[in-house]
Amino acid sequence: HIHNKGIKQFQKKKLNHILYRFVFKNSRVILLSRHLYYDIETYVAEEHVFYCPNGIKDYQPKTAFLSLPEKRIFKILFLSNLIREKGVFVLIEACSILRDKGYSFQCDFIGGEGDVTEKQLNSFIKQKELTEHVKYLGKRYGKLKELAFEQADVFVLPSRYDCFPLVILEAMQHSLPVISAYEGGMPDMVDDGSTGFLIPVYDDAEELAKRIEYLLSNPFERKKMGVNGRIKYENNFTLPIFEKRFLSILQEAVK
Repeated sequence: HIHNKGIKQFQKKKLNHILYRFVFKNSRVILLSRHLYYDIETYVAEEHVFYCPNGIKDYQPKTAFLSLPEKRIFKILFLSNLIREKGVFVLIEACSILRDKGYSFQCDFIGGEGDVTEKQLNSFIKQKELTEHVKYLGKRYGKLKELAFEQADVFVLPSRYDCFPLVILEAMQHSLPVISAYEGGMPDMVDDGSTGFLIPVYDDAEELAKRIEYLLSNPFERKKMGVNGRIKYENNFTLPIFEKRFLSILQEAVK
């Protein structure tokens, strides 16, 4: 049951190739998405592969979270570790484009430091003259994390690093439209134009800014996409659905 990727990349080393051949010989494999089969196609025939997307425990917003003011600034949320390939700097570049167009918004970065430090992030924000628009809030857990989702208008994760990020499912739980990239299992999670947008190239700040601008300027469509995302979560990615699907795969695999 593989929850990551990189086999295709590391199989170039002879020792890795030998180990992969040994590990996958006569094995059946569970992947998170059909979009990830390319990673193991050298070692496993597709008829020996099962697909089982993750599911997460349901969440229902508390009444206190719903009492938000009618007129408030548009909020963009990034919630993940600060990793360059998750699109941290790309999102800031997109925010710079939106600022130059005269839009009013706030973009919150939430998560732990990765290969990008808090100092590096804040330095880039300052360089782009975005200190009034973009904030790094550190880590958030429990009710503070839920509140961040509830106060956001759009969730953005333009990543080429992830396989099947659960944080996207969390955003869908909270009825947020999601902007991500054509990477890993993200196309299984986000229906482009229906539950959010998938940008063709993860580091295309202009394209990312266009997608955010559309949602900022079209509150009805933004709400509709968020509702569509919640419905898709309920139909595909709840914990009971995952457990049922996973049990069915195990029963099939042991025949």
